[in-house]
Amino acid sequence: MATTLSLLAELARLRPGWDGYGADPISAPCLANVRAVLAALPAGTPNPEIAPNPNGTVTLDWATGGCSLSFEIGATRYSAVWESVFEVQTDKGDILPSVPVFVSTALTILCQMPWRQL
Repeated sequence: MATTLSLLAELARLRPGWDGYGADPISAPCLANVRAVLAALPAGTPNPEIAPNPNGTVTLDWATGGCSLSFEIGATRYSAVWESVFEVQTDKGDILPSVPVFVSTALTILCQMPWRQL
């Protein structure tokens, strides 16, 4: 998780327009939410791929064995997409002090499969 937190620290330093097209910087509340989510992940959860988005949010991605989870975290809201060979499900809502049930359930399933990096 240290690598993920190190990358998150780099994202915190992004300036307005960091992508060359006017992207918003990642806000302090968004960064705090990402840190809280990372701290609340179940033990043994593999490190996610982490990426900034031009709208000022951060996306955490996990993928394995035909399944993937993309979890976008903002200052007050989140959205998530779960894809498997059988279905695609989405969820969104207000950021809570814990990992949303939708995301926890998807991670539980993913953690039972062999891992591959994105």
